[in-house]
Amino acid sequence: MAKYNFQEKIEKYVREFYGSNPKELTDHPEEMIPLGKDARISRKSVKYIVHSRMADSYSAVKIIDMLIKAGEVLASPESDIPNHNKKYPTSRISSRLYVEQDEALLVIYMPNDDTKNIFNAFYRSAKKYKKMSLK
Repeated sequence: MAKYNFQEKIEKYVREFYGSNPKELTDHPEEMIPLGKDARISRKSVKYIVHSRMADSYSAVKIIDMLIKAGEVLASPESDIPNHNKKYPTSRISSRLYVEQDEALLVIYMPNDDTKNIFNAFYRSAKKYKKMSLK
C-alpha cells in the first residue's frame, strides 16, 4: 500500500510542477515523500528536478519513472560514490544501469542519519555511464 501511495504522490507532484513557472513559490516545500525504506525526497526537490529535467527535454512520464526508480537505486545501487560538488561536499551519487532503457539513473543525495535525502536525479546514456569512473 505504501509503495502505491508514494508513486501516486510523485505522479501528482510531477504533473503539478511540469510546465509551471520555476520561480513560483512551492506550497509545503519541506514535505517529505518516502521513496523506500531509507530514501525520501522533498516537494521542493521534486519541483527542482522537474524543472531541470524539463530543460533537458524529459517528458512528465519519464520524470515520474525516474523519481519512482530513484528509491530502487538507493536501495541497491551498482555504484555509490562521493559527489565532488563543492556546494554539497558531503553528498553522494548512487547509480544503476537499466539495460532495457539503454540508460543509467544517477541519484544525488545527502546522507542524513539513517535516511538518504534525494535532491537531484538524471539519466545518462549507457555508453557515457560505462565511461564514467565509478570506483
